[in-house]
Amino acid sequence: MQKVILALLFLGTAQAACPNQCSGHGTCGSDDVCTCYQNWGMGDEASGDCSDRVCPYEIAFVDTPDASGKFHKYMECSGKGLCDRITGECDCFDGYTGKGCQRQSCPNDCSGHGTCEYIEDLTHGVVPGQYWGFTSKQGGLYKTAKTFENTILSVWDYHKSMACVCDPRYIDVDCSRRMCPKSNDVMDERMNTEDTPLHQTQRIVLFDAGNVHYANISTLEYTNLTDASGNVLKQYDHFGYTDNTGYDDVGVHKFIHGIYNTSQGDYAWYDEAGENFALTFTSTLNESFTTYPIYLHNDPSMLSHQIELALKSLPNRVITDVEVQTKMGYIHMLNYTEGNDYFGKRSYDGAQYTGEIDVFDTLSSSMDWANWIEKNAVISDDDPKIHYIEMNVTFSGVPKGPQNLLTIETKECQDGCTPKLNGIHLIPFGPGNGGFIVEAVKADFNNYECGRRGKCDYETGECECFEGYTGEACSTQTALV
Repeated sequence: MQKVILALLFLGTAQAACPNQCSGHGTCGSDDVCTCYQNWGMGDEASGDCSDRVCPYEIAFVDTPDASGKFHKYMECSGKGLCDRITGECDCFDGYTGKGCQRQSCPNDCSGHGTCEYIEDLTHGVVPGQYWGFTSKQGGLYKTAKTFENTILSVWDYHKSMACVCDPRYIDVDCSRRMCPKSNDVMDERMNTEDTPLHQTQRIVLFDAGNVHYANISTLEYTNLTDASGNVLKQYDHFGYTDNTGYDDVGVHKFIHGIYNTSQGDYAWYDEAGENFALTFTSTLNESFTTYPIYLHNDPSMLSHQIELALKSLPNRVITDVEVQTKMGYIHMLNYTEGNDYFGKRSYDGAQYTGEIDVFDTLSSSMDWANWIEKNAVISDDDPKIHYIEMNVTFSGVPKGPQNLLTIETKECQDGCTPKLNGIHLIPFGPGNGGFIVEAVKADFNNYECGRRGKCDYETGECECFEGYTGEACSTQTALV
C-alpha cells in the first residue's frame, strides 16, 4: 500500500513539473517540456505552457527568402496582421481581410458602386471581342469573359489579390468616380475636306446549319466525292456521314432558316418557331443594352431592316442611327484559294488594313474538313459548301468614333430568359463557335470625355462645358471662340 502511495506522489510531482500542467492543451514529456496540441503554443513558441492560441498560417505577401531564395512561404496571418493569442484570430492590417489575412480587401469597398473580385476572375477588355483578343484574321462568337485563371494558378497571389470591377458609369480603382458622356470633338478638323467621313462598321459572320424545325428544308448539302476520272467514290453530307440520296440542291436554292412558311409564301418573315438572335450593345460608359429577338429571313434586305429597327429601339437613344447591309451566300470548303471561293473581306488589324479575314487559316481543331476528302479527289462545284450570313453594321449617327464590338446572342434560351430566344443552329466552322465579329471599318471620328470641350464633374457625372459649347457631352458649338 505504501508503495502505491509513493508511486502516486512521484507521478504527481512529474506532472506538476511541466509549466501550468501545459494549461490542459498539451502533454508533459521528458525534461518537463510540454508538447502542445495543434493550434496551441506560447507566444511564437511551439511549447511553453501551451496557454496561447496559434493563428492561421497562409502564404505570406512579403517575407524573407529562405536559403534557396524562395519567397512567399507560409506565415502566421500572412505577415499582414497580428495574432490575438486569446481567440486565435488574426487582427488584419488595413487593406487585408479573411482567414489569416490571406487576401486583400478592395479600396473603400468599391464605394458601393462595384464588386470586389479575385485577380483570376478579372477579364481582359469590356466585351467578348476584346476578351479574346482577336485580330482581323480571327474572331469568334463568345458570350463569356476571357479570364486568366488557368495561367495564374502558378502565380503566388492566386486567390489573394483583389480589385474592384465597377458598375456602369463608374470608374477608378475604388469605383468612386462618375463617368461623363463621351462624344466626337466638334472642333476636330478634317485635313482633307473632300474625304468621305468614315463611320465604324462591324462585321458579323455566321456559319449556319438551318433550322431543324423544317426538316424538309435543309441547308446541309450532299456532295459526290469523285476521282480524277469523275467516278463517284463516296457521298458525304456536311457532317461527314455517307448518304444514298446523292446531291441535294434543295438546300442551295431555299435557304430559309425556318422563317419560310409554305402556307404563307416566300415572303413571310415571321414564325414564332423560327430561328432568332439578339444583339447586345455595350457603350463606352460600360452600359449594356440587349435588343428584342431578331428573326432570320432569307431576304437579306428584310433582315437588314429588322436589325436596324432593333438597334435603334434600344433605350436612352444610345444608338440614334445605324445602317445594316446583309449578304448571304455559300463558300466552298476546299477551293477557297481560287477566285470567289476565297472568303476574303476588308477588316481592320491594328494600324493597317490587311484586306481579308482568313477564315480557313483559323479553323478550329475540332472540325478538320480536309479529312473528308481523299487525296485524288477533284475540286468541283459539287464540293461541300457552307452557308454564311454576313451582317455589316455601320454606326452612322450617335455614337461616333470607336465603339465596343457588338455581342451576338445565338444560344437558345427559353423560359426565364430575357429576351426569350429560339437561337440559331450554327456550324462549328471558322475561328470560333460558328462565326465571328470584327471591326471591318475603323471610324475616323474620335470619342472623348465631354467631347474634349468641357470638364467632367466626377461627383455628378455631368460635363461642365467650356465657353462656346453646350450639350450633354459638349458636342454642340454655340459661338466662335
